[in-house]
Amino acid sequence: MGTKKLQTGRLSHRRRVYKNPPIEEAVCEFQFSNPENWNLIHSGLLLERVKKRYGGKPTEQRILRVTPPKGEASSALPPSVEEITKVKLNSVDGREIAAIGPGVLSVHLLKPYAGWEHFRSQIAEAFREYQKIGRPEAIRRIGVRYINRIVVPVAKGAPHEFFTTPPYTIPGIECSVDTYAIRGEYSLSGQSKVIVQLASIEAPPNAFGVVLDIDVSRNWKEDSQNMQSALKSVDELRDQERQVFEALITDKARDFFDA
Repeated sequence: MGTKKLQTGRLSHRRRVYKNPPIEEAVCEFQFSNPENWNLIHSGLLLERVKKRYGGKPTEQRILRVTPPKGEASSALPPSVEEITKVKLNSVDGREIAAIGPGVLSVHLLKPYAGWEHFRSQIAEAFREYQKIGRPEAIRRIGVRYINRIVVPVAKGAPHEFFTTPPYTIPGIECSVDTYAIRGEYSLSGQSKVIVQLASIEAPPNAFGVVLDIDVSRNWKEDSQNMQSALKSVDELRDQERQVFEALITDKARDFFDA
């Protein structure tokens, strides 16, 4: 097991670097304050600027965007829901993705995970080019999400040996846990929120499999987050995501990721 000193912006910390990280997909998403400034022409312009990285065939994705109401009477009003179309820019090997749309940019890196330094450079490039073309005024939300897929031979242990908050059995009843889905939402320092999901998945015979999904985000009221400090916020959210990940796994899990 190794450690690496990471310096990004003003942050400097030590983090664990595993030989076999369980990361299935890493995602960073920005939501901007003025979605009306974006159109399909902008998508084409951005693709031209980043075609060296995203040389694969673009695809489309439809998503629902939920926007909370503003103003003094906002607590009595329902959020607005709209369907938007995102254009997905794909690398030739399909591992790097930038999804862009009105007021939204998400950057994805699929397994095998190439490391935070690589992913951060991908985020910074996409953010910089989106900013030049769409000219967003401010940021509403930034999220950093890591989806981990962990499959372990039964002979090497069971879920309660790998996670500090494993699925529980029924007290006083002789039983075993077959399938489970655990979800929790938490408030962190710096006005961040984290959603943690731990769920069983199908695994080969004589093995158990889980998905550990950690989504750390920060929202700003009245679109007060300026563009200059966006990547600093990304660094902070990534740091919090790693802290949550390390808090949820045991030393046996760490040994398994380093085997």
